[in-house]
Amino acid sequence: MIQIASLHIYPVKSCGAVDLSEAKIGPRGFENDRNWIIVNSRGEKVTQREHSRLALVRPSLEQGELTLDAPNMPTLAVSKSEGESSQIDVWDNICPGIRESDEAAAWFSEYLGEPAALYRFDGTGHRPVDTEWAGESGVGTGFSDITQFLVANESSLTELNKWRADQGMAASRIDRFRANIVLSGLQPWQEDEIAALETEDGSAKIELVRPCSRCRITDVDQQTGVEEDLGNLHILGQNRKFRNYLGGAKVMFGVQAITLNGEAQSLRVGQELKRAEVSTGLPGLPRLFPL
Repeated sequence: MIQIASLHIYPVKSCGAVDLSEAKIGPRGFENDRNWIIVNSRGEKVTQREHSRLALVRPSLEQGELTLDAPNMPTLAVSKSEGESSQIDVWDNICPGIRESDEAAAWFSEYLGEPAALYRFDGTGHRPVDTEWAGESGVGTGFSDITQFLVANESSLTELNKWRADQGMAASRIDRFRANIVLSGLQPWQEDEIAALETEDGSAKIELVRPCSRCRITDVDQQTGVEEDLGNLHILGQNRKFRNYLGGAKVMFGVQAITLNGEAQSLRVGQELKRAEVSTGLPGLPRLFPL
């Protein structure tokens, strides 16, 4: 029996998570997920790759209004600005964003020790998921790296932690992998072999379209903001390096996903999901190949 073990959103890209018991699907994935992004003075996105301390920025949401807390910083209530839309580059994808207040810019600049500003996704614009993963569906996402959702498997984390233990390392938490949907009831790495998952009534179908290649953020302890020297990326590199169906040799954990029919539906912790066939026009199986 496949169940949803936990649900998470990340309102500000690369900052802390908000854990949910129920998550509503909007036009870009879960509502308010990666709806804000930090940008430096050069117009580049800022993530935990450059500032691991972003893990300690804790967001909260009340009726869609964003509040932020961080160590040794005053609480910041983000007031929505109504400025002109700008173009934000996320991995060579152009996203429409609106700069938030000068107060928000000053807050992040002080916390990071360099000039920075906070941008909100401009909901009047559209960032389509690349056709390699979404076909011609036109589904969109916000400031996420590539797709609408990231799906992870509890059993795969258990297996990873066995490898860590074999090398004398403490267990890793699932939060380092920054998943939206965490599954239980699967065997380790079984998520690699599932084309799609849907709710029992078929009202929402999650298409697992892309194996997730991992970066150094998986080595950042999300509770302390400290990056391990040799952590998950090192261990996965020894055990989970594959060539995906586009030919790239990458370290893999989890699967990136989209939905074509789930808008306005909700997913709940404890909800059962069933395996389904991938929709026409989307990448099928297999996704990973030995090197």
